[in-house]
Amino acid sequence: MAEQRGRIVLTIRREQMESLGEQMERRFVERTVAHVRRYFAARCRELGDKGTREMVLYGVTRAKAHGFTAEADVSKYIDVMFAYGRDFDVAPELPWASRILEDPSLGNPETRINALCDEASLRQ
Repeated sequence: MAEQRGRIVLTIRREQMESLGEQMERRFVERTVAHVRRYFAARCRELGDKGTREMVLYGVTRAKAHGFTAEADVSKYIDVMFAYGRDFDVAPELPWASRILEDPSLGNPETRINALCDEASLRQ
């Protein structure tokens, strides 16, 4: 910690930021596991505790691969994944999902995830 003109300046090393990021991701995963257990209870019973956690972690990875990094967007992606299946984004029987996820005209990630959720809701 250093002081500059009466203000305290905190220096955070890269290792500390990485650790903080890992802690935040673990908390996010815990919250998401609780969420899917509540809203997708039958699916979570089928998967069991370990399978549910693994699917959430897989969803985080897949969401990031599609450019979703905001927690809200990743959460929505995981909801669609639990509703439509682990690999819904590449499933030939769900061409609408990959079409939306790959549509450059939809612009930013928030617009794409909202379009995906809207279409997913219409199809249920």
